[in-house]
Amino acid sequence: TLANYLLQNNTVRLVLFGVGNLGAAILKYPGFHQSKVKLAAAFDVSPSKVGKKINGVRIYPVERAPEIIRRCKADIGIIAVPKEHSQEVANYMVLSGLHRIINFAPCSISVPAKVYVRNFDFTIEFLSLFCDSQK
Repeated sequence: TLANYLLQNNTVRLVLFGVGNLGAAILKYPGFHQSKVKLAAAFDVSPSKVGKKINGVRIYPVERAPEIIRRCKADIGIIAVPKEHSQEVANYMVLSGLHRIINFAPCSISVPAKVYVRNFDFTIEFLSLFCDSQK
């Protein structure tokens, strides 16, 4: 359970793909820089972003993902790229050994059965909140 996990001295390490508007906001979120959940690395294809740090998290080129993911012992990958690149990013994550993915891209991704994906669609979340409040 979540309560049992939080009582242990474990840290969940996240890696982020895509440092556009959404990705940058995720990097700046204070909850991902605490003792239980840490953003360990970010990846982007833009040369103007690679090598920089946002909130202490270094941005690497995507082609270094397998090496960096293994080195930082990441537990969860976050996809925050345009939908046309989301499957490619998911493939990188799986090849790098990640078995948990949070997908913010507005499309489905295909992964092996051993990989758990949580799709987060802002439209559905907002509509759900609206519909719940109408009861």
